Amino acid sequence: PNHTCQYEETTFFDLSTIIEGSITSRIWQAETNVFFMGSEDTLSYAFASYDNQPVTLIATSDFGCSDTLTRQIQVRAAPVVSIEYDSGCIGTETNFTANASIPLGGIVTREWSFGDGHPNEHGLEADNLYDAPGNYTVTFTAVSNLGCTTITEEEITIYQLPDVDFELEYDEVCAGSPFSFYDLSGTSDGTNIVEWTWWMDNHPVSASQNPTLRMLQAGTYHVTLTVVSDQGCVNDSTALLAISVWPRPDAGFVTDDEINMANPVLNIYNASSEDVTEWHYEFGDGKFAVFEEGTHLYENWGVYYVTQYVTNTFGCKDTAIKQITVNPDLLFYIPNAFTPEGNGHNEIFIPVITGSEIVFYDFKIFDRWGQMIFRSNDSTLGWDGSINGIEAQDGVYNWTIEMRNILSEDTQRKQGNVTLIR
Repeated sequence: PNHTCQYEETTFFDLSTIIEGSITSRIWQAETNVFFMGSEDTLSYAFASYDNQPVTLIATSDFGCSDTLTRQIQVRAAPVVSIEYDSGCIGTETNFTANASIPLGGIVTREWSFGDGHPNEHGLEADNLYDAPGNYTVTFTAVSNLGCTTITEEEITIYQLPDVDFELEYDEVCAGSPFSFYDLSGTSDGTNIVEWTWWMDNHPVSASQNPTLRMLQAGTYHVTLTVVSDQGCVNDSTALLAISVWPRPDAGFVTDDEINMANPVLNIYNASSEDVTEWHYEFGDGKFAVFEEGTHLYENWGVYYVTQYVTNTFGCKDTAIKQITVNPDLLFYIPNAFTPEGNGHNEIFIPVITGSEIVFYDFKIFDRWGQMIFRSNDSTLGWDGSINGIEAQDGVYNWTIEMRNILSEDTQRKQGNVTLIR
């Protein structure tokens, strides 16, 4: 032939003749290639380069005589083609793009074949919606204005969509309380799920596979899970009105920050939200009460944490905590008579001191002549009505007491009398 196309296999025929003997050897040369054909009189060859290309034939007879002929063949440029495509998934159009160019001349035909029987498309870009998963051969054919053709094929795989499924830990939850989503999705074609997106009412809330969430806004929500396989296939599933988030109540109460042992009664006033139906209080001293508002009597001074637990009509709960201080206050009581008769009643004369810890204590008793007959520095020890082990006579006795509590730097002094009766 006088001309051919680049990359297209062309057959060359040896037309050499000889008067005597026979041609026994042929050597063909094309581009940088040398072919020893022996007695074969044809050569099939595809040129990698375009433009005028020399083809040389060296024929040798059985007597060893040889002749050489070189002819110029016009090799026309073929289109240069590459194709690209995105991941193929059932239910999603697969997009194809071709890059086609030619160094000399122009391209007049660009045609796609998708390998699934769907009609061919023309142009550099095309798309196809496959009906079934599997492997397909996609072909792009480019033809130049001189009739040179380049056919490019790609084997592609169309994947099945992931099967999306999930479950919720609860279908009802209180606002602010944690709840979990569990992914139950899978694939049937050996691919793997690599991305998860959870949505509540079309708002993305997590990209974890099995997230734990807290919703602060009350309402009833649709839940959607979108998954993506490692081949880029996307599928989703929605559960309508899947979870109800109930409002959380607001706990709250009002009380004094400080009280004292002179009147150790704590008044509690409810300040929780209007939807609350149940109240429970713990006072920090081991006691508790169930009321909306009320009082609590402390038996000892100290710092306490008062906790209010509330529940609303939906069963949702909240807690409020407040620190209160019960300050010590020295409370003093002493009887004016006692009867040490051995009957077990009113046997000991002793001051009763409450409301504070005593750090200094000095209790003295005197007879009618001013003689001290009893003394104690221990607030738990009182007078049993004896003097040096001998029963004292009935009558009136004077006493004094000096004491200081843990918060005071001043010593208090009290005095009075008591009547001993037998």
